Amino acid sequence: MKFKSLFLSFCLLFVASLSFAATNDIVPVDEDPLTIKAANEQVKEALAELPSNSDFQSMTITSIAIDDASCTVTGSIGIGGNGITVAATAETCGEALQMVLDVLNRF
Repeated sequence: MKFKSLFLSFCLLFVASLSFAATNDIVPVDEDPLTIKAANEQVKEALAELPSNSDFQSMTITSIAIDDASCTVTGSIGIGGNGITVAATAETCGEALQMVLDVLNRF
């Protein structure tokens, strides 16, 4: 009788641990997944709003990496004949892209 009780307890513990392990992590995602093409369209619009005497020559989003609970957007910026790389990580790809675009407004 003691063996059955102990065995049943271990079975319940095993099933309970599997049910917790099987639950998906809640990851905030954008409603529309951000693609490099869509991100570069937003960059093009942001560059068009800059003054004509701006030192920015170009900006291109080069990668979008989605991890468990974050998204990293990386872009290349051409400024006065030099190139820099900017990366931003946020909970959503839209937020990360906005952080990269904020670089344009800071200069």
